[in-house]
Amino acid sequence: MLIFTLATENFPVAQVIGNPSQVKTLPGFIYRLMNASPSRGNEAAAVAIVLTARCW
Repeated sequence: MLIFTLATENFPVAQVIGNPSQVKTLPGFIYRLMNASPSRGNEAAAVAIVLTARCW
C-alpha cells in the first residue's frame, strides 16, 4: 500500500510541471495510455510496474 501511495503521489506534480512544457514523465505516459481510444491498459500496467519498482 505504501508503494502504491508513493507511486500515485508523483502524478499531480508531473501533470502540473511536465504537461505545459511537454516534458515526458512516466505518470503522464500512463495517463495518456489509459485515455487512448481504445484504452491500452496492458501497456499502462507494464509502465506502472516500472514506476512502482523505481519508487521501491
